[in-house]
Amino acid sequence: DQFVLNASQVDEGLKGHAAAKSMYVDANNQLWMGSTRGLYCYQMGGQFNNQCPPQIQLATPRLFFEPIQAQDHQQENGKLLFAHNENHLTFDFIGIDLSEGKSIQYQYMLEGLGVNWQNTDQESITFSNIPPGQYQFMLRAQNSDGIWNEQPEVYAFEIRAPFYMRWWFISGVIALSISLIIIVAQLRIASLARQRDLLNDKVKERTADLREAKNKSDELLLNILPKETANELKTNGKALARTYAQASVLFSDFKGFTKMSEQISSEQLVATLDQIFQRFDALCDLHDIEKIKTIGDAYMCAAGIPIEQEDHAQRLVAFALDMKKTMAELNNELSAQGLPPWNIRIGVHSGPLVAGVVGKKKFAYDIWGDTVNIAARMESSGEINQVNISSKTAKLISEDFLIHHRGKIQAKNKG
Repeated sequence: DQFVLNASQVDEGLKGHAAAKSMYVDANNQLWMGSTRGLYCYQMGGQFNNQCPPQIQLATPRLFFEPIQAQDHQQENGKLLFAHNENHLTFDFIGIDLSEGKSIQYQYMLEGLGVNWQNTDQESITFSNIPPGQYQFMLRAQNSDGIWNEQPEVYAFEIRAPFYMRWWFISGVIALSISLIIIVAQLRIASLARQRDLLNDKVKERTADLREAKNKSDELLLNILPKETANELKTNGKALARTYAQASVLFSDFKGFTKMSEQISSEQLVATLDQIFQRFDALCDLHDIEKIKTIGDAYMCAAGIPIEQEDHAQRLVAFALDMKKTMAELNNELSAQGLPPWNIRIGVHSGPLVAGVVGKKKFAYDIWGDTVNIAARMESSGEINQVNISSKTAKLISEDFLIHHRGKIQAKNKG
């Protein structure tokens, strides 16, 4: 049934009160009241059984007893987020019941804190030192007839852990620690590697120094002795003289060398002689000729030693002709510089000889025998800028070279 409530019909004691607009007393002295839940009738002397649970109003929590504005705090999935030091919260609430409001009983629970439902008749609950975590403050009420709310009021919030307790920070610290351990290990390994490399470098440096010293020693030895003789000397500590049945020997010197030394400076003389002998040395390598020594302006070499060669005479004569050609080219260069020419005499003889090393100090590879003496006579009795050979050498090379017969020539001490 529906009724129109008229304030003029309400008892005089209710006139002027806001409730007077929602109450009505009918002819049977029954009191009708309108509420948000519908229309209620109160019978004087009757028994009232309230089946409606109280309505609960839950306010925004207070932080350290001070009101807060929800919009001033960060939210996530509908939950307010509090910092780790914002952990003192007070929850205010009120229950509304039309029968006996003062007899409402409450139960609350902070889900996430590990506490079950707690009874209270207060309308304010405070939690302090709430640890970081996710929580739900849950509240339900019971009216005087023992009727509970089917669904409790829930307020969800989160206390954020401090940065040093958050997973990303802990993960970062763990990752950083692992990285530091790896870096320290790598630095240690790198340090050991550097020490090892430094030691290896020192060993290599010492080895290189020894090798260089050995190479210099070998080069010096090879510059003095033939390779085979040097190896024999290094292996056995001595090199025995050896007899060769056939070899060819060459002597050369420059006519008028003493007079030439009076025309040009000593420095120029020695420099030109050094240049000439260097070119002769290169020709020795080209023809596989063994240089024996130089004595003043004389150049002495041989073929067929220390390794025997069947074509020793051909090799040495070809070498002698190249010497002649080299001097012709050099004299052209000297003439262009306004310097006097160098006139060479070359002599070659073939025959048996002895070669080897004598002495212990300043030793040198040398050759002995009459073949050497005759080769010297071939040079001294020869013509300038010509290759003068003995008849014995001529027989060995006659099929390979053009020879001009000079006839018998007097050789000092040889007839």
